[in-house]
Formats: sequence, C-alpha cells, structure tokens
Amino acid sequence: MSLEKEEIICLVKKEKLIITILFIVSALFGTVLIFLFEGNIRYISGFFCYILAIFCLPKINNTKQDIRDLDTIDFYEVSGTIESLFPEKEGKDLGKWIVIINSNKKLYEYLLNKKLDLNAKTKVRVKLTKNTKIPVQIEAISDEK
Repeated sequence: MSLEKEEIICLVKKEKLIITILFIVSALFGTVLIFLFEGNIRYISGFFCYILAIFCLPKINNTKQDIRDLDTIDFYEVSGTIESLFPEKEGKDLGKWIVIINSNKKLYEYLLNKKLDLNAKTKVRVKLTKNTKIPVQIEAISDEK
C-alpha cells in the first residue's frame, strides 16, 4: 500500500479540520459557560473547556508541519510483523481495515482505507508522517540481510 502526495495531504488536512473543530467548540463552550451561567461551577467547567482547547493547539501545528515536510519526504519508519488484519466493521470487506503490527514487543495499530495484500505474520516496513503518524506506505520486507 502506498499513498500519493495528494492523498496524504487530504488525510492530514482532514485530521487538521477535526482538531480545529474541537478547538473552536471547546473555546466557545467554555466562554458560554463562564459568561452565561451563574455559580462557582461555571469557572471550573469553563476552565476545563479552555484547557481542552489549549491541548488542541500543538496538534494543529503538527498537522501544518507534516504538510510542509511532505516536500522533503522525511518519514518516520516502523518495522515489524503483522499480528492481525481485520475489517473495521464486521462482515464488510470493502470498508476500512485495521492492521496491528508488532515491533519489538510494542504494538502499533493503524486504520487503513483499503485492504492490504499481505497476510498475518508477514514482516513489513511502515512509513509514517513524522508528527501525526499517518501511514503513508506499507511494504513487505524479506528476512534476508
């Protein structure tokens, strides 16, 4: 599985949009809680919403950095064996697929748009975007060195 540059940008922008919506909703909800309700609990709940919004800011910056880094083709790599590969929704082979990769006793789980042509226990190398860790390329590797 390998994604084109346009597909990668589309996936990263989609993640950025979701995080930006969470940021806006959290900030607006916190402001509404503080200014429209009465009592001391409004400050605590409003502060909690602002903290949630603040935690979104680095993720937004990471998505922007990943889009800029696509020109340098600087990817993060993980190698390991496929532990399991199964559809996201039971009984639907055409939807998204979940792949679990074991790399030195550490498990990585990725959601893919299409099924891989690889089987379980196959050694693979996964190239990921540097900050958001979106799988860009999954390829089988041989045991020989």
